[in-house]
Amino acid sequence: MGRSIDDVNIYGSIDPSSSRDYILSKLTSYSSNDSIHEIRNFAQNGSIIHPLWGLIEIFANKVIPVTGNNSVNRYIHGWIFLTGWYESLESSLDNLRLVENFVLEWISEYGNIQRNYTNFMTIYHDETTAQRLKAAIRLHHIYAARDRRFLTLKLERLMDETAALLATEEFYAGKNNHGMFQSKALRDYAVYADWADDFVRSEYLGTSLKRISEYFKYSFTSEGVHIEHSPSYHLMVSRHIHEHSQFVRAAFGKCPPELGKSLKDAEMHAIHCIQPNGVFLPLSDSAQVSLLGEKNNVFASEEFAYATSVGKFGRVPNTRTLSEPESGYFFHRTSWGNSSAGYLAFVAAYNGAYHKHSDDLHLYLWKYGYELLTESGPFGYQMENPMVKFAFSQHAHNCVVVDHKSLPRHDRKYDRVKMGVYNVDESGDILISASNSRFTDTVHKRSLYVSDDLQEIRVEDQLDSESHHTYSLIWNFGQFLKISIFDNHVIGCINSVPVIRLDFSGPMIEKIIHFSGRGGARPRGWRFPKFGHKHANSQIQVIFEGQSEKIITKITTYDRDAERLKKPVPSHHLSELSVQASSDTASTTPGPVADNQMELNALFGTLQHQDKVMLFHLPGKSTRAVIRLYHDHQLLHEHRGLVKNFAWSAEQKGKYRARIFPKGINRTMKPFTTDWVIVS
Repeated sequence: MGRSIDDVNIYGSIDPSSSRDYILSKLTSYSSNDSIHEIRNFAQNGSIIHPLWGLIEIFANKVIPVTGNNSVNRYIHGWIFLTGWYESLESSLDNLRLVENFVLEWISEYGNIQRNYTNFMTIYHDETTAQRLKAAIRLHHIYAARDRRFLTLKLERLMDETAALLATEEFYAGKNNHGMFQSKALRDYAVYADWADDFVRSEYLGTSLKRISEYFKYSFTSEGVHIEHSPSYHLMVSRHIHEHSQFVRAAFGKCPPELGKSLKDAEMHAIHCIQPNGVFLPLSDSAQVSLLGEKNNVFASEEFAYATSVGKFGRVPNTRTLSEPESGYFFHRTSWGNSSAGYLAFVAAYNGAYHKHSDDLHLYLWKYGYELLTESGPFGYQMENPMVKFAFSQHAHNCVVVDHKSLPRHDRKYDRVKMGVYNVDESGDILISASNSRFTDTVHKRSLYVSDDLQEIRVEDQLDSESHHTYSLIWNFGQFLKISIFDNHVIGCINSVPVIRLDFSGPMIEKIIHFSGRGGARPRGWRFPKFGHKHANSQIQVIFEGQSEKIITKITTYDRDAERLKKPVPSHHLSELSVQASSDTASTTPGPVADNQMELNALFGTLQHQDKVMLFHLPGKSTRAVIRLYHDHQLLHEHRGLVKNFAWSAEQKGKYRARIFPKGINRTMKPFTTDWVIVS
């Protein structure tokens, strides 16, 4: 094992004792709180409970199954479900025996590696195979300490054959995170497997170190951004760089400077991907979970700690704006350390295939402690599921769709998506633009004019084509916003307080369509707080036609009105209840689909005037009623149906009031009239 590996830019000879000690330290076990109960239940019933997928049968009809869900398959056949049980296995011989049955059965059913095997692509999926080798190393370490020789011999044979498979070029997944997991598993085997031939281990170690080095160089842009489009994966790979630098230091006594530089470069992007509430914004396949904890601060950065703790710890970052034109990202916020601060992200990133969503020229906006303009987030990886397709599509993002058909998630047109360099004008407004020419015969250029306080954002969408098209400008709103739609603008309210307005100008608008929780083959209007979970939110599509057209969206946020909001609800506390689709047809008026008993206090509806708009709010649940708006005793508008929050144009001076006539199951209740509101 004393072979020099200068060819991978890591100098010196490996220290076999120190490197093995390091690997063993990483095999230190941990357990979930209920691990002993979980192990006993597993042995008795052959199943486990997963928080997302529910009951998973590890033994179905006395065999270990291959399911129709690839994520479940990886969980079972990568032995990932064992992860939280290691400490309990070390502490109890009984628990060892219970898990031993699974390991021996799996090896008996699937341990003979044959590429013509029917389920080879599932059982020996690239990353799944690597995860299983890592788990096998952990189990071997635990069982060897208890002298369970029969099982350790079985594991050694499985690990030897798995390592040989991982070392081949044809099985190597390449320069992506799956290939990284393969290389690190091969690295750990080469150091740990003291029963194997030293020459073979040296070959494997050299191969794995070379692949890891090449991947880390390849997988980040020159601006230090991981190419797989997701802040979560950016942090995950940064964590692996940190871990690998520790291994190299243990094995060779020093760490190549490029690993330290990669971490430093990656730090700034990670910091600016953090929303004001301390979680990552929902780009690509990112999970919105707490970033607090030692495992996340791989950068040893006071600024990262400040961003994740919302100002409770660390040091304030030295800039509120970050532009990464090569990588395709732009971020701006109004302040640090305040969960109600404004935060804008503009995305034109197409750097690779993995975890790519069709979110080119997507705009995200957070303010007042809420998502105002958002996207769906990820739902899963089963592409036959309409919800999964929707999450990947343009329809789940704030962009422009041509002829109602989304661009594919990935088409290798990397050079067709470009971000420009931002400028600041004399008034302090930020100007930045990006372009997307992945369409067949259309080029989309989006230009932003952004005020520093994010109270005014002008979005200019220029579409150039030689053919006539139907264009859909899509805006997805946060969960807590109620949307009122007018001829050429929409208003978003939270708890009846207006927080955002979008005015549209340019081409003749054919219609503005509203979706909320539409199911079926073409879902629309959904937000996925985490994999497999969904709730309905509002989406509008501004439909217009033409050849080369420019549509302008003037976005206004209302800081003074927003002061009346109650304490904001962070986005990572979003309701995780699954919401069923309301209908398969679009509606221009948002609202629930069922009658609810109108409570007595719900009769006291309020009428407010705001920015030439009369806003009506009815506390409590939506109810079926007729609502009439009067201007100086003249009937101005009438609505029949479900009533909750509405808004009407009120540009004329005079006095306004609304009258509500309960219908349906509430028809016996007396009508209610609001007080007059004076517009001067």
